[in-house]
Amino acid sequence: MARKRVWTEAKKKKAKQALIDARDRVGLNHYSFEVVFEEEEGPTNYNGTMRTVAEVESTENYTTAIFTLYADFARMGIDDMRKHALHEWVHVIIEPLERHALQAVSPSTANLYERDLERVVEHLAKVIYYK
Repeated sequence: MARKRVWTEAKKKKAKQALIDARDRVGLNHYSFEVVFEEEEGPTNYNGTMRTVAEVESTENYTTAIFTLYADFARMGIDDMRKHALHEWVHVIIEPLERHALQAVSPSTANLYERDLERVVEHLAKVIYYK
């Protein structure tokens, strides 16, 4: 028996709208984006305590982002989708700093860097969301 798909067309449309809303909120209207809808749960985070619900990669020319949205994202309401989308767009904004810092971080401190990076990104996303 085939497993029921998590990402219906309605959920995909809602997720894309959350990404658009968040993109416009952070002033990245010049960005286009693509979305990969994963039916599976996301990987666990840097220390194994939480599942990733969304990830983003941005291009070096700062005009395109590619989001991967996992099954947990599909199960969210629109407000939670917007919050997570904002978090990912903040990653896009600070991506050059992330990239350079990752090159400078030693393997022994990489987990600390990831932890602190996620804290800062989440704090910025909340500031933007609640402004």
